Amino acid sequence: MGTVSTNSFELSTLKPFTTYFWRIDASDGIATIPGLVFFFTTGAEAVFDLNVQEVSYDTSVPLPIDEDILVHTVVTNNGELHTASLRMSFYASTDNIITEDDQLVDFDIITEDIPGFGSYEEDRLIYIPEDLRGQDLYIGVIVTGTGDADEVNLRNNVLSGSSPLNTTAVVYDLVAVECTYDIFTMYNQGDSVAIEFIVSNTGDFFSSFLMDFYISQDAIITPSDIYIGSSDTNFATAGGVSDWFAWMPLPEVMTTGDWYIGYIVSDDGIVDATPEDNWVSGISPIFVSGTTCDADLTGEGQLDFFDISTFLTEFASGCP
Repeated sequence: MGTVSTNSFELSTLKPFTTYFWRIDASDGIATIPGLVFFFTTGAEAVFDLNVQEVSYDTSVPLPIDEDILVHTVVTNNGELHTASLRMSFYASTDNIITEDDQLVDFDIITEDIPGFGSYEEDRLIYIPEDLRGQDLYIGVIVTGTGDADEVNLRNNVLSGSSPLNTTAVVYDLVAVECTYDIFTMYNQGDSVAIEFIVSNTGDFFSSFLMDFYISQDAIITPSDIYIGSSDTNFATAGGVSDWFAWMPLPEVMTTGDWYIGYIVSDDGIVDATPEDNWVSGISPIFVSGTTCDADLTGEGQLDFFDISTFLTEFASGCP
């Protein structure tokens, strides 16, 4: 392999899992005395081996829809070589078997070296998309790295949290509590009415909301009643009660009689009459002095297609 004049010799790169034989011969330039033959066998080449040691997050309380989840991750390097970079991919799954087919929700590129037999820890806020919420989810991590050699044992590069995260929390629950107005005044069509309304938020998180006001000849308020206006955006603190005031105009054309005023509360301005507690009307009606409109055949206080339909029906039946 070579001749040296010192008592040391530097070997070239050796192959893994290979047996090498060697001996040392002594020479004075005239005669050579052979030495004994020795041998050794190399083992596995030096590698890095990433292992997701821990993925943890708080599962003691449901995750609010407007908050991220803090995920703590521990990655160890069980090999001898350091890593040059590390990619941590975060996935959400309905089971605890994390694969790349699950929903990727975040990733992080780590340029910090992880030395051989070293470790890396990270706390990262992970956003869970709205389309994944409303179910129990496991958060898991898959790591990949680069280094001076290929990584071995990729089976330990993935891990999920030990328990699922509950994302079915009720963030807020708006309740229409009260609608009051002066019932002792006789109103005319087109007048404005001062309305006080109370909304409570029985949830545990802040919410903004809108109020859509209606008048009805009965005390049940629905979006099919006569719309008279909306309030500005208001706010309800968690577990709080909001008391607000607004002026709302009555329609220019109304049937004389008793009318209830009420409102529907919605968090996004889109009226949803399904929840039975998001609407309320006044306890008593107001009296409105309207003008008789011969064309208002249905008597609901507004002119629309239903008046035309009523006229055509009566005309077809020969009603004078």
